[in-house]
Amino acid sequence: MLALVAWRYAPPSPRGAETPPQEFSAVRAKAALARVLGDGTPHLTGTPANAAVRARLIAELERLGLKPEVEEGFVCGGGGRCAQVVNVLARVPGDSPEGAALLACHYDSVASGPGAADDGAGVATALETARALLASPRLARDVWLLIDDGEEQALLGAEAFVLDAARAKRFIAVVNVEARGTTGPSLMFELSTGSAWLVGEAARALPRPATNSIYYTLYQRLPNDTDLTVFKRHGMAGVNFAFVGGPLRYHTRRDDLDHLDLGSLQHHGDHALAMVRSLAGPESSWRRVGEAVFFDVLTLFVVRWPQPWTLPLALLGAVMVIVAVWLRRRRDGGGGGAAWGAAAALGAIVVAAALGWLLRWSLKALGALPYQWVAHSWPLTLAFWAAAFAAVGLVVWLAGDRVGPRGAWAATWIGWSLLAVAAAALAPGVSYPLVVPVLVAGVAGLGATLARAGNGWSWLPPLVAAAVVIFPMAWMLYDGMGDGALPGVTILIALVLTAALPAFAAAARRQRLLLAAAGGAAVLVGAVAALALPKFTADSPQPLSLVLYLDADRGESRWVAGSTAIPLPPSLAALRAMRGPYPWAPELEAWTASAPRFDAPPPEVTIEAVTPSANEMHVRVRLRSLRGAPIAGVYAPSDRLTWARLGGEEVPLSPAARRGEWATAENVTLPSDGALIELLFTGTDPVEIHAYDVQPGLPDKNAPLLRARPEWAVPLGRGDRSIVSRRVRIAAER
Repeated sequence: MLALVAWRYAPPSPRGAETPPQEFSAVRAKAALARVLGDGTPHLTGTPANAAVRARLIAELERLGLKPEVEEGFVCGGGGRCAQVVNVLARVPGDSPEGAALLACHYDSVASGPGAADDGAGVATALETARALLASPRLARDVWLLIDDGEEQALLGAEAFVLDAARAKRFIAVVNVEARGTTGPSLMFELSTGSAWLVGEAARALPRPATNSIYYTLYQRLPNDTDLTVFKRHGMAGVNFAFVGGPLRYHTRRDDLDHLDLGSLQHHGDHALAMVRSLAGPESSWRRVGEAVFFDVLTLFVVRWPQPWTLPLALLGAVMVIVAVWLRRRRDGGGGGAAWGAAAALGAIVVAAALGWLLRWSLKALGALPYQWVAHSWPLTLAFWAAAFAAVGLVVWLAGDRVGPRGAWAATWIGWSLLAVAAAALAPGVSYPLVVPVLVAGVAGLGATLARAGNGWSWLPPLVAAAVVIFPMAWMLYDGMGDGALPGVTILIALVLTAALPAFAAAARRQRLLLAAAGGAAVLVGAVAALALPKFTADSPQPLSLVLYLDADRGESRWVAGSTAIPLPPSLAALRAMRGPYPWAPELEAWTASAPRFDAPPPEVTIEAVTPSANEMHVRVRLRSLRGAPIAGVYAPSDRLTWARLGGEEVPLSPAARRGEWATAENVTLPSDGALIELLFTGTDPVEIHAYDVQPGLPDKNAPLLRARPEWAVPLGRGDRSIVSRRVRIAAER
């Protein structure tokens, strides 16, 4: 079963240039992406490289025969960031402009990488999808491409797009294409609320669906955001596709064309093309009510039902299980060791949880898990999956003959039934891994009982059902969530194995011991391999950005190299732990080292006006980078700052913008003549702010610390950069 899951959830084979023109070809898509990316230079919003990528993107759209439109605007978003963004749109005409489908992605990258997957894969998908649509008969409605800018800067391109509220309402739905890695299956992981109709569209359209309502439910509670977050906030319906394998390459220089998995790109394209065809087709649903519980079955098809059905289904399964247990007990007499079966089932889960936690703690303590992900994941998969087999084998061996097959079946499925009913009542979107096996167990149990087949085969169908719905989730949990989810993997596998307790109970005690021993041996092999193999490689590197920081007021320069939660390479032993490396981050513990002061002027702050009133103070300052840095901003006391404007736009002071004691307003596309910042403070007492500017890259490419950083440690996200700051005291005239 595990091999089947691994095969079904591997990316499909890419299709070549000979693919019929109306179908998606990853080879053609990659060729178009290569032309857009050019030399692979990172293309942060507002940079010349970004403009060059945009020009090549427009050329590709024109090459297809489309007439791209460019929309430019200054917007502010989450995290206190603002920027001048330039979005690119293009229309693939259908028979009607009403109720068009929108295919969205972004073309900007982070400063530390070329973004071939994030979100070059989305750009390639959009271009090849448009080409395939143009080679096909017209759809009933238009399909629009939105290839936006500034996604990496707080989703600013999407924020600019939804400023035209009337236009946004004309779309039936948006299909957003993203990546958080360079490989893996294309997962439909996020939907808008009231998504039952979209699940139905996906179930009918997607050729190889990989999705479930657990992703959808959990993502609603995570702090992660994509452009779809903005679209949903403005009332647009939509679905989100992403692949998450190869997480160590995410937002690094290894997110390049060489590491982009063509199978993942093919899966993205198959999904996007099928989904927009469905949405823009004549049979597209317009029903926007209700939620669904749903899951794919080994990427073959999607099972779904209205969310309100979940509790009745769980109760139905529970009733069938209880009736089957009652009939068997009435026919055969006695409990069949049900009490010991319950103890064994519960004990297996508890022991698996303890073993999974102990295994992760030990591996972290011994240095095998220095970061959320490591370069070689197979030892972790082996160890934490095998830990479940070891735990279950040990428990059933210790239970001995006190657990009978009939009692084990009864205890197991009554326990599952209780969990299924509770989950269906409290969190229906995540309950299907319990509800479905309970339904199957109820049918199988009743069937075996009525056929007078004894315990026989009645344990096998629910075991298969449990494996089908739970194994795929466990298989992808580490890539999606990191090492913190590994004990959860062990618990999930142990839960599935409890469905096999009747078979274990019928086996000889020596066979049960063999299961525990084999599981333990596999745990040991996986753990030793995890300790012995390199934690990072040149292809799956450790994220490690270096910041050269100058406190201009004190005349102090230092290197700052990320949180102390991540161990340093031995070659960077000169760095030491420090709390509060920046004046606006007093709680941050980072690796630091003193650095020679570099010749960089601090940002210029011109106080244009200070207007006090009875209990507040309005401040206007102009911020300019004297060294020509493209990014600059201010940190102000969070407890006094109530409102901020940058370039005339209000800055949302969300929790992401209020970092502890300080709140930020930052322009990531700073004009040469600077930016006007307006701040409103409570009270009229003097206030101190920190003004800073940021220059991507480092002034000294041959600095000893840079030379000491190994090839398997690379910049992440905002990348290597220099920061210069100064304090500014603002007071109202008395």
